[in-house]
Amino acid sequence: APDMARVSAAVNIGIINLDTGLTIPPINVADRALAGMAQRLPFGSVQFADEVSARAAIAREEIAAILIFPENFSKTVFSPDPVPFGLVTAGNLTRAESQISGQLPGMIEMAMTGAVNSIRLALAKGQMPDATSPLALTVENTFVSKNAATQVAPFVANFTTWLAAMVGAMLLFQATKLGTGGTATAGIRTVVPVAATLIASFVLTITLATTSGISAGFVAMWLSIWVVTLALSWLFGGAFSLMGMPVLIIALPLVFYQAAIGGTQMPVAGAADWLAKIGGWLGADQIGAVYRSLIIGGNNAMPWTFVIIAGAFGLAMIWATAFVKAK
Repeated sequence: APDMARVSAAVNIGIINLDTGLTIPPINVADRALAGMAQRLPFGSVQFADEVSARAAIAREEIAAILIFPENFSKTVFSPDPVPFGLVTAGNLTRAESQISGQLPGMIEMAMTGAVNSIRLALAKGQMPDATSPLALTVENTFVSKNAATQVAPFVANFTTWLAAMVGAMLLFQATKLGTGGTATAGIRTVVPVAATLIASFVLTITLATTSGISAGFVAMWLSIWVVTLALSWLFGGAFSLMGMPVLIIALPLVFYQAAIGGTQMPVAGAADWLAKIGGWLGADQIGAVYRSLIIGGNNAMPWTFVIIAGAFGLAMIWATAFVKAK
């Protein structure tokens, strides 16, 4: 998983400063603004003499964006008019860099607004402006991830849970479909997942513990994964029992869309409208929330309603199918 702090530190912005400054008072506002902005943004900067060389550098992916200060920048700061400056971004970078460069317009505008306002305030008071921030911000970061693996671990746990449940249920269905399909088969499809998911969830928990650490303890994580995987195994097992292999038409998208609706990679609201509605209706993101709390920290409770309904509905399909075939 990419460490976004390190990615941000590797992103460079090209600077084209054409500001001619002022003679009275002797000041170049663009220089002051850049000095103040450097304190607010976690990016590096590269100076360019003209836009042609800067655009060539952005085409070579040497920089992620170009910030352009026009000649009249300082003069405009002393007027009530909006202060003009330009920003050129690039979408031909790596995915992580493109995400950062896509946020640059808002970040740059906010930083520049703070810098220009502080300069105008100082000039209104008859003082020479500087780049010192007027704020004394105290930052507290709660539930800090130990490393990049910790940040991605909830998604790995959630996606593996769904994938293992579907694949396990499919294999068990294939292994038992040649039988009579009666209560004996239903018993196998009910009992085998209990042991299989117990062992599988133990292996997954060991993997998570050795790569990312677990905030809530090994046993809590193991049992949480086991309960969820067992309920989903019964759900998929019941669907296979009732409809056979065509259930993959529904199961495969449901599993592989967990990146969008699983509550680990992004909030459900960030998905496409139709997918967000499905995710909100299912409540699958509550499982991801529990995994985030257990691995990173937090206080999200196990979605017992979802787990119980999924498991009970799956068992109902398994045994209903068995009784019908027995008759």
